[in-house]
Amino acid sequence: MGLSQISDFFFLLLFFFFNVSMSIPIYKWRNFSTRREINHVSESNIIN
Repeated sequence: MGLSQISDFFFLLLFFFFNVSMSIPIYKWRNFSTRREINHVSESNIIN
């Protein structure tokens, strides 16, 4: 009984850390890409 609860808790913890580690780089990459698009639009506005 106690062993299964510990393994379930460990699996939940592992799943949580996996989701956090997967979502952080995607968020950084998305933020970086939108920043590049904004810089590109401002440069084209300056040229025009």
